[in-house]
Amino acid sequence: GMYDDGPFVLRKKRLETQRQLGILPLDATSSIDDTASEEEWNKLTSTKKAYSAKSMEIYAAMVDRMDFALGRVLD
Repeated sequence: GMYDDGPFVLRKKRLETQRQLGILPLDATSSIDDTASEEEWNKLTSTKKAYSAKSMEIYAAMVDRMDFALGRVLD
């Protein structure tokens, strides 16, 4: 369910968390303008949003597993 609201909401939440943790200055902004892409996301049907969210979750899981496996190889 992490991507259910779209990648743009998640990116904004991550930016805010980084500000709160002091990783980034409080006035830091994203260099990416998601306006057009976010509008396209909002035009999708709920079925297409669900499919896209599931695809993003699967991709994130694959990256996580690769990171874990590469870490084991390097260790």
